[in-house]
Amino acid sequence: MVSAWIESKGILGEITEDTASLTASMLENMGVVNADEVVNYKLAASRAYASETGKDLEDATLGELTAFAQEADLTDVA
Repeated sequence: MVSAWIESKGILGEITEDTASLTASMLENMGVVNADEVVNYKLAASRAYASETGKDLEDATLGELTAFAQEADLTDVA
């Protein structure tokens, strides 16, 4: 449920290595106790997407990244 809310707010939509720490801090301030895990999961999903598709993340749309992360979540791939 919290994941759906975070997704709807777009908080993790543009996360990068450069913004990961700030994003985790923001999530912690919002009361997310496993903020680092959430951020690391999203970064891992982005890396896996790039690796599996051979695409540069700059070429991937937010929708493509979100779909991949959701697919990884459904298949229990992290």
